[in-house]
Amino acid sequence: MLRFNNLKNSTTDVSTLETFISANFQDVYDFFVTQKHSEIVNNKAAIKKYIALNLNCFKQLNISSSTNLSFISILLDVSERLGLLMEFKILYEHLKSQNYTIGKRLEAASLYLTSINTADDYLHNCESICQKLQLAYELEEDNEDRILFTIINYYAQVVNNFGQFNSQAVTALRVKITEIKNQLGNSFLNHPLIHQVLNIELEPCMAPLNIAYHEIQKLLYNFLNQNKVREFLKERFLIEHGTYYVELLKHIQPAFHAIRQLSVNQHKLINDNSVFYSLQRGVKILTEENQLYAYLNSYGNMHYQKIISSLESLPQAFFDKEISIIDWACGQGMATISFLDYLNNQGIQQKIKDITLIEPSGIALKRASLHVKKYDESFNVLTINKDIDSLHSSDFLPNQESVKLHLFSNVLDMEVFQLSNLLELIKNSFDGENYFICASPFVNDLKTERINSFVRYFSTLEGYTLIESISHRGCEWYNNWTRVIRVFHVNL
Repeated sequence: MLRFNNLKNSTTDVSTLETFISANFQDVYDFFVTQKHSEIVNNKAAIKKYIALNLNCFKQLNISSSTNLSFISILLDVSERLGLLMEFKILYEHLKSQNYTIGKRLEAASLYLTSINTADDYLHNCESICQKLQLAYELEEDNEDRILFTIINYYAQVVNNFGQFNSQAVTALRVKITEIKNQLGNSFLNHPLIHQVLNIELEPCMAPLNIAYHEIQKLLYNFLNQNKVREFLKERFLIEHGTYYVELLKHIQPAFHAIRQLSVNQHKLINDNSVFYSLQRGVKILTEENQLYAYLNSYGNMHYQKIISSLESLPQAFFDKEISIIDWACGQGMATISFLDYLNNQGIQQKIKDITLIEPSGIALKRASLHVKKYDESFNVLTINKDIDSLHSSDFLPNQESVKLHLFSNVLDMEVFQLSNLLELIKNSFDGENYFICASPFVNDLKTERINSFVRYFSTLEGYTLIESISHRGCEWYNNWTRVIRVFHVNL
């Protein structure tokens, strides 16, 4: 984790800061973006002082570097979270002038943090703010926390500015948000926390303190800092058995599209849009079988095409070697079975020593091993039911002989784990020759830089070779899908 003093001490001039950012981007990212909200709040005074004193330095950073612009985007994000209005406005205008893809959530935040003078300004922007946040919820964000923070912070700012002496403005905004919630249907606005916030009564206008505002902040703080304890299954091998799906799988050929079609057929029987929205663009930890069907129905083909296009760049010599597969946050095993499909379709007989499936959803992990075993019952499969931050070197099979193939399908862009911890884990756990397949959608420039930072970490190590690097935004690739592909080799 970044030592904040190191960042401050390295911001003596533009050149020194650029060098520090390039070498420590993943630590900067983890410090400002992925650590608990309470830690950021505890450092508010120091962060505010740092950003305010160095705004001119930030604006002089080399804009041809995506890493530098992503660093500014991180500071923009933390400025919103800490309510640093002047800092947010200056950083936002600078990034927009560079044609940097900020993301819909921060675009929404700009509508209430910049160029606002009256209560009518807040009300006028309400619909646009909610629409942008809905798009961010459906297409960009990894969990609902940041979305909820932005909409509640927006409402809280109106309560703070006008609640005591113009309660009509707050009431009007409350009504407007409720109307939009009803119009959107499956919306982030239906979260119980939104209902709690909107139901807080405004205090009498002569009250010495804005009690309602502080009640909102307390609710939000407690929500963002609640301990989310997950129970993981400890068995070394998990597999689905005795279910209707197991029987369905018996009657098809081991092929990705045949497996996906089972979920497509079952999903048609559900006929409930709320199941799809519960996936939260495919990053939610799945807990119900209907979600498994909805995921493969909605995202299966996209995952498959990204992985297949990545595998096509691997050198022929790779397929002559015995390999161990590590499928990180594997879901239902789509990346692994896409690889097995690729081998079958190319007529390649590659030796596979073992397959490690890592996934926090127990129900998805059991189905993943079922899918993999469908291809070959003799596969040596290890299942690890953990999230990435909970992993240790001892979880993995000791293996120095075979080449390791790491599959990261729609994983590295997600902000739900500490990237610096993952990098250290890989470096300490997988001696020998390693290939990495990193395939994600393009969400925004900051998430892409997170992937680039992962690759850059290995670039100074022995045997590093960048095999493929592709970045396709909307309308630039097959079926108008986006993709960020990084394939590389390194010796650890």
